[in-house]
Amino acid sequence: VTINYLMDNLGKDYANTVGIVDLGGGSVQMAYAIPKKEALSSPKSSDGQYSYVKELFLKGTKYYLYVH
Repeated sequence: VTINYLMDNLGKDYANTVGIVDLGGGSVQMAYAIPKKEALSSPKSSDGQYSYVKELFLKGTKYYLYVH
């Protein structure tokens, strides 16, 4: 979210945002916005929530953020 805020990308279509990859010592973490269609078809966890997709409202725009 921070990099998109600094680049003034928030409030725009998801395709205008940038994703991030964090390379740790033994792990990789990714976060990027995806279209609603992909978010709704993503796998769900046992509690019925989307396991890797978070829904956020930023600057009046709904984003589906894939985080893994």
